[in-house]
Amino acid sequence: MLTLSSADLNTWIASLLWPLTRILGLISVAPMFSNASVPARVKILLGFLLAMIIAPTVPALPALDPMSFAGLLILAQQFIIGVAMGFAMRVV
Repeated sequence: MLTLSSADLNTWIASLLWPLTRILGLISVAPMFSNASVPARVKILLGFLLAMIIAPTVPALPALDPMSFAGLLILAQQFIIGVAMGFAMRVV
């Protein structure tokens, strides 16, 4: 039987949440996806699929609760990095 602790569950959530947040920040500002003709559902699905592909390649992340204050700061940091990447795509 599979037993999971809350620490294991938090690690799994965080390993997908950080890349997902950065990718969604990128998609929200990227020139080809920021158009209103692309539905929000498609943007979210694309971000989730890309995060599922990228998450196994991301190096080990700090083990902390994603809903703690530090986790929310990392979440905001990842979103800002993604938005900055999207703005960089607009410039180029």
